[in-house]
Amino acid sequence: MSPSPLYRFFKLILRPALAVFFQRVEVRGREHLLENGPILVVSNHPNTLMDPILVGMLWRRPLSFLAKSPFFRGITGVVLRAAHAVPLYRKEDLESKNGDKPAETLTETERDARNEEAFRASFELLGGRGGALLIFPEGSSILERRLRPLKTGAARIALGTEARYYWAARLNIVPVGLNYADAQRFRSRVFISVGEPIEVAPWREAYEKNAFQAAHDLTETIRQAMERQLLITRSDEDDQFIRALETLYRPHLRATAPAELANASAGVQEFELSKALIDAVAWFEARDPARVNDLRRRVLSYQNALARLGLTDAPLRRAAAPDDSGVPGPLGQALAVAAGGPMWLWGAVNNYLPYWLPARIAARLTKEIEFIAPILLVAGMVTFPLFYALQTWLVWRFTHSGLAAGLYLLSLPPTGFFALAFSRWWAARRGRWRIGWLGRKREGLLQSLRYERTALLAELEAARKEWRAGTGRG
Repeated sequence: MSPSPLYRFFKLILRPALAVFFQRVEVRGREHLLENGPILVVSNHPNTLMDPILVGMLWRRPLSFLAKSPFFRGITGVVLRAAHAVPLYRKEDLESKNGDKPAETLTETERDARNEEAFRASFELLGGRGGALLIFPEGSSILERRLRPLKTGAARIALGTEARYYWAARLNIVPVGLNYADAQRFRSRVFISVGEPIEVAPWREAYEKNAFQAAHDLTETIRQAMERQLLITRSDEDDQFIRALETLYRPHLRATAPAELANASAGVQEFELSKALIDAVAWFEARDPARVNDLRRRVLSYQNALARLGLTDAPLRRAAAPDDSGVPGPLGQALAVAAGGPMWLWGAVNNYLPYWLPARIAARLTKEIEFIAPILLVAGMVTFPLFYALQTWLVWRFTHSGLAAGLYLLSLPPTGFFALAFSRWWAARRGRWRIGWLGRKREGLLQSLRYERTALLAELEAARKEWRAGTGRG
């Protein structure tokens, strides 16, 4: 199956846009990105339209995907069909919500008929043309580190494809896990884990014996495969605690990691260490929940105390490091400000409006956090080229020099990135200066924070040794 011209165009413009939007997109398991034969890709769905973009970029081959039918209206529907999307008609889109009209006006009979068409199109795409289809089996998008109960549609399509083509289609299911560090933030990170493919043909006997039960059992197998690619917390409260532990303790874990993990990439390290924290918390909760609750209270109390002072854990961690030679001293920092300040000013002034507008557009268009990142991405793809072109034209208009206009245009992207990086560096320095100020003005408070931090790290390290002894893990 060859991609449509519009699909090729989307990939052409989205690839550099993603490289700008994300600081790092790391992929583990590229060997599982099958480029030949039919594949059904299943992924978690925390970040609405950003998810199919990221997953689609993994493959060189075109990736079709199922999307809910309300998206297939007007120009959006034209674009989605050109991008090889197939509409799926969900029951909830037929129901009115909060007194509003339903998203769809189809009867249930019409909806079922159209869904049968979608299934037939999926069977033909996979079994007849050896194509690739992406499904989000959770059925909806919610920004959280959890995997919601899976619908059986992916398993039914997989089994139905093989059954229609006499179990000779050689279909594989490829599980993908999208792990966003901070899904709403520009220049954040995302870690994508691709799992080992699941062959569908071995499910023939189970399907022919009981198709309904086979679909449920295969769905459970898919769920387990997806969970292995994800960081999963059980609740918002649990997630808040785990994120606080990541901030406080993960840097220490990284510094003392086993050799095989110490040599891994940054994304793999962060993923595996966070997964170990999640598993360890669950292990202790099953054995000593009171201990976990006390630790949760203390860690969150420490984090809240820092927040009230306008601090994070990072400056305290750096101040406690015995060797902080990588950070320049006062003279070095003054020289960095003197050298970088003018470039920061140039980059900030010339990139402010195209950087500021997407955030305002996202705030105006949606209150749902799952839609913020894709709106920022799309809006930025418009505002930056538009403002760069307008600003360059103005420079040419007032200087009448093509060279000046060209040099000005070339300066915009690198100085924009520099301004953002310099602003974050400045924020980190301010944190260290605030620590110094507290040491002079509120020494007792600062000492209590340092004492509590040391005590928490000691308790966490003792718990780590106990967990390692009890599980045999590092």
